[in-house]
Amino acid sequence: MDNRPLVGPMGQAYLKSDEYGRIGTPHYMAPEVVSSQLYGKPVDVWAAGILLHVLLVGYLPFTGTRERLFEAICRGRLRFDAPLWDDVSDAAKDLVQRMLTVDHTQRINIQEVLNHRWIRDRDKQNRIHLAGTVEELKKFNSRRRLRAATLAAASVDDEEEDEQPPRRLALVEEANAAAVNLIVESLDDVAVLQDGPSFMDPDLFHSVLDDLQLRSLLEVYDRIACTVVVTSGRAPAAEGRTRARAALEAAARLRSGVAPGAAAPATAAAVHDLRRLLAAPHVKVSVGGGREQ
Repeated sequence: MDNRPLVGPMGQAYLKSDEYGRIGTPHYMAPEVVSSQLYGKPVDVWAAGILLHVLLVGYLPFTGTRERLFEAICRGRLRFDAPLWDDVSDAAKDLVQRMLTVDHTQRINIQEVLNHRWIRDRDKQNRIHLAGTVEELKKFNSRRRLRAATLAAASVDDEEEDEQPPRRLALVEEANAAAVNLIVESLDDVAVLQDGPSFMDPDLFHSVLDDLQLRSLLEVYDRIACTVVVTSGRAPAAEGRTRARAALEAAARLRSGVAPGAAAPATAAAVHDLRRLLAAPHVKVSVGGGREQ
């Protein structure tokens, strides 16, 4: 890690190993990586097989939180009976199956992938986009953005935390990391529940349904969704417009006060700046339809 100064934050996170020495994005890990065995080039074929699966039907073949995900990967049970596979050729299914073979000694190699009939006859394939796959890809990308937004929100520096004693700060950071990890993993389980059992191993799907921790998190999310929170830092749009209009009217009265010396030069300048800001197009606040004087 120290020898890769040009690698960005996302790359650094990708290259960071977990407690078992595994490196990479969990959903694309091959069974031999998950089980901490020696591995080589076949893991790249597996990862490419995951990508091919996503491109064909729009969703990942193995989903769920970390331990459930790893269990699904090691089982390697692919579901070709979902409706989205109906419009996918048998040749494409065969290639996916062979690329995602759990036993790496039996897995197709990259040269065999390139010589596979689905690749070899690609010019003869139907080039019409599959509507169902496109919709699934949209959902797939939406979930990726939600996950990224969650991680980005959690990575914002808290000035109050910087004032904590080092030992307490370490405990706070550890607790925050655990909480973020819990939330991010729950997003994967929510996706499993949304997709239904037809997209994954039924046994693993039922284990998601029986997960008491996930159930508790969903109840918390439900309470949050039903709660309207108004902070002093950001008011709702309607209230914000009302407050801005009131401030603009007050500034107008102060600037054109009855007495000639109603406002000191510094105050008058501040009022002028305030009126200019509140009347700016992106704020969209006006008083009586008039223009700035």
